Amino acid sequence: MELLAVTDTLTGLANRRQFDAYLDREMAHSRRHKNSFCLLMIDADHFKRVNDQFGHRRGDEVLAHLAQTIEGSLRAEDCAFRVGGEEFAVLLRDAGEISGLGAAERLLAAVRRDPFRSGNDVHDLTVSIGVSALTPRAEVSRELLVARADAALYAAKGGGRDRASVDFSTLSERIASV
Repeated sequence: MELLAVTDTLTGLANRRQFDAYLDREMAHSRRHKNSFCLLMIDADHFKRVNDQFGHRRGDEVLAHLAQTIEGSLRAEDCAFRVGGEEFAVLLRDAGEISGLGAAERLLAAVRRDPFRSGNDVHDLTVSIGVSALTPRAEVSRELLVARADAALYAAKGGGRDRASVDFSTLSERIASV
């Protein structure tokens, strides 16, 4: 029963509740051990079209497929979550903005390489990704870290989708403090 409380039943990934708890723990761990970590916010591009054109059952199948693709492209120490409708989050341990962008680019490529197949139908999928990092010296709340990743996600969507965008404000803050 406890596993169901923290797991998204559709995708098998950890859910939003688990994301919030894990993010708090990871932020405390990062500050205690003075290492960085990165947050990726991921949104399925044009997902409403899938639901409208093929129905919610097919949409659910696409989300489960995306979750597998996301999880399959991560390192063992990274964690993936389904945080909302067609939105996912990934926490990358020991990663800053640049390595987070590299992971996002690999994830974009994995999604492009792995279309969803159902019978004779093939659906090419893309995602947009927002990247934000927490560094040991950054005084950033969980809410601000998520807001920065969300802002980067919307920049990726606004830039044409199927891309990643990075929030470099923590990098700017580090440069300013030197």
